[in-house]
Amino acid sequence: MTSEIEFYLPLTGSTGNMALDGNSEYVRLNKLAERRRWSPYHDLPWSRAGVCNTQPHKDRSPFGNPLHGFPPYEALDPINKNRADHQRLSLELSEILHGEVLALLVSAQLVNLLADQEAKNFAAIQAADEARHVSFFREYMREHRLPVAAPSRALQQLSLATLQDPLWQHKILCCQIVIESLALAQFSWMRTTDIPPLLREGLGRILEDEARHVKFGVVLLDDYFRNLPVSEQEEHSAYVMNSVMQLSPSDNHLTQLATDWDWSPHALRHHLRSRRTQLPALYQARFRQLSLNLRKIGLLTPGATARLQRFMGKPNAV
Repeated sequence: MTSEIEFYLPLTGSTGNMALDGNSEYVRLNKLAERRRWSPYHDLPWSRAGVCNTQPHKDRSPFGNPLHGFPPYEALDPINKNRADHQRLSLELSEILHGEVLALLVSAQLVNLLADQEAKNFAAIQAADEARHVSFFREYMREHRLPVAAPSRALQQLSLATLQDPLWQHKILCCQIVIESLALAQFSWMRTTDIPPLLREGLGRILEDEARHVKFGVVLLDDYFRNLPVSEQEEHSAYVMNSVMQLSPSDNHLTQLATDWDWSPHALRHHLRSRRTQLPALYQARFRQLSLNLRKIGLLTPGATARLQRFMGKPNAV
């Protein structure tokens, strides 16, 4: 599976509304983004020699390591267990990296598609934010010799569909509501586990950016969906929920380990599903964050509420 996704989309955009009395919330968010700008190379604890001064993540806790308790993994000797941990981290960070690249590309498209000039400015700033996130994860992986793996099939499919979708509303829903909601929950969870200081600080900086991106999406879509007929609200809500259901089992890409280590893919998938039942907090946090954002934009419809309640109560269903 290749890591490169080719897409084609003829954009129909505008130069934007140049009125000087633009949305004050966009202006506030733009100014906030300028004040909070940071450098992945100069504001994080890399060593002067250019090599990371911490070791890559080797968390052995049941909270941070999804392979914990999987018999074939536990049967490995220490050397091979370290190799498996190294490959697991490569797969996990690769999936995050590809998600950041998707957000970068969608943000760049929104610069053309949005009509309000201040909204265009924020989309451009977000594209710069996402480029910074991509640089951080690429540098972290490079310094730790973690190869970039291909994105999961689910992320590939969502990326292609979103990048080729002509509707700016769908791009905002995917980028600011779906991707960012999942990122906020996952990065917050990762920072509660035993990870190196460099990764912890980098994720902390990125979390501040992602929260601002979600706020922009909520402001942009505020009242837009509320004025639509109920049937159209359900349609847009279903689009969001279907996208989330694709990505919510975010550890399924780890089944690549089964191929490389001659494990049973079925047994590994069963282990990962069981882990969601035993440690449901991460999966429930994703849906809580999504529920909050859907409510803010008027898309927490009866259909979405029913699906969210189902999956928050049964994390192994995803």
